[in-house]
Amino acid sequence: MNLKRFLGFGILFTALFGVSQLFAWMNLFNNEVYFDGQAVETLLYLLSGLHLIHIVAGLIFMIALFINSLTRLSDPVEKLIYFTNPFEKMKLSLLHAFWVFMDVSWFVILGTFIVMFLV
Repeated sequence: MNLKRFLGFGILFTALFGVSQLFAWMNLFNNEVYFDGQAVETLLYLLSGLHLIHIVAGLIFMIALFINSLTRLSDPVEKLIYFTNPFEKMKLSLLHAFWVFMDVSWFVILGTFIVMFLV
């Protein structure tokens, strides 16, 4: 089923992003960039930390939907009920809107860091 595949890939790539964020923080620590009250470092850690918290929250929601889809989409009757239920459609729409927002905010954060670096 496409939904299970998309959710599975989403979970995988989200987890990889979270791990890459942790590696980036370790790299910052190794280069002696600390959360020590300097404006640039504070902004860097604050924005990336808040973004990571939102990513983890979305990941938990996506895992819950993935587990729900594993149990309900194997039966044809349950599949029909799942995709015609307005509440289930709303959950999928909210998940989609959340990840679009996260993608846009990530590009804004990245653009902010690039501009800060160039200035």
